[in-house]
Amino acid sequence: MNKPPKEIQELHDKVTNLLNEGKAKEAWELLSGTSIPREYLSTFKALAGVAVGLWGNVHESNRLLREAYDMGLHTYSLFVNLSRSYQIIGDVTSALEFAKLAWEERPCIRMAFQVGFYHELLGQSEAAIKWYKLHENFSLTDDEEVYYRASILEKLGDEQQAVKILEKKVRGIFKVPLRMNSWYLLGELYHSLDDPDRAWASWSKGNELNTHITGPADFKQLNSMLAQYARLGMNSPTLHGDTVFIVGMPRVGSTLLEHLLVGCGGGPLQEWDQLNQEVVRRGGWDWFEWASPDELTRCGSRFLDAEREYAGEKDFYIDKTLPNWHRIPAIYDLFAAPKIIHLTRNPMDVALSCFRHQFMTHKYCNNISDIWRVLDLHGSIMASYKDRYPDILTVSYEEFVEQPKESMEELCEKLDLPFDPDSLNTNRPRPIHTIKGSDVFQPITTSRRDQWKPYKKYLKP
Repeated sequence: MNKPPKEIQELHDKVTNLLNEGKAKEAWELLSGTSIPREYLSTFKALAGVAVGLWGNVHESNRLLREAYDMGLHTYSLFVNLSRSYQIIGDVTSALEFAKLAWEERPCIRMAFQVGFYHELLGQSEAAIKWYKLHENFSLTDDEEVYYRASILEKLGDEQQAVKILEKKVRGIFKVPLRMNSWYLLGELYHSLDDPDRAWASWSKGNELNTHITGPADFKQLNSMLAQYARLGMNSPTLHGDTVFIVGMPRVGSTLLEHLLVGCGGGPLQEWDQLNQEVVRRGGWDWFEWASPDELTRCGSRFLDAEREYAGEKDFYIDKTLPNWHRIPAIYDLFAAPKIIHLTRNPMDVALSCFRHQFMTHKYCNNISDIWRVLDLHGSIMASYKDRYPDILTVSYEEFVEQPKESMEELCEKLDLPFDPDSLNTNRPRPIHTIKGSDVFQPITTSRRDQWKPYKKYLKP
């Protein structure tokens, strides 16, 4: 391709600088307001995909990045972003494919980590370690390599060396998203080394930068949505679904429960959020308030067809899209006697776990006061829905990990699902999409209970 015109190069540089500063909304507005010549469209589609991804619209991000690839843009940067995008939407196999393409284009520490990490998410631990150990072949020449070297050292269990490398560099990292990720990682390293004060300070820095990128939580919008959903549930459907809905707050063990249900014959839908996609296709959630029973049946049927297309023919399907707790009346509008599991956990552990992990879509997790505000909302809303729909099952994370076999047997019996004792073998390889995805392959343990105690002084509502 010939050298681009001056105005195109200037636009590219402006958008890139905005993305490096974490100003995703401004980058998207600049791109969407500009007419791009066709010969440069793939490049700017890729930039738009990065922008909307940082802004939290992960499916649109994946679509734009894939379009850029299909238009012939085959660059290291696009392979990296496509790989990350596929991982976020739960397609780890495609994520691995594009990570390997990026490695072929530019062998480096980052791609050694990414390829290893995706092998780990696929349950391929030996392959993961092989790729992680490739970091020894590279010297540290930039901020990105520092971050990924520290990430690999954490994976290999050398937290002390990872801290030594990262804490010298983190404040001077230029790219805001990378600096944010580095603060989160440093917090996890300090947590592993039993240094709660430095861990909390590091997570706080990460959350400050995350708020800078995504904006603060919008409680006016959340309350409006909750009020709208509460008005639903007036239909008397006859359509019976084959979906188990797991609802609750983030970080309550939903991926573990999903993993065990997969072992009993279920098809995982991950964070697919097909219910939202079906409703958006019909014009938004307002549609529920005026839709006829026949239209609701067609919507429910399309949902069931789509889950089979996504996960194949299974005995049943598992939808763990956590925001579905907002939409429980809508689920009862679509399906007769739906199977809904409300997964709960000690609120103190939930608050800590939300605060210490990066969420692009759950903006309230960046602020401890906002986390408690949502926890209170969640508690009151779920209490009212359980009064309204007494067949919702409640599963306690603490009780579940204490007696996993008995808990699974009881749960499967109540849901009329087959129970397979081998489902408790968590080392079964399968694609996982979650923030700490590889954790689910570890043996079921009670060790993650009461992790909040060293952080008690920071967790005040």
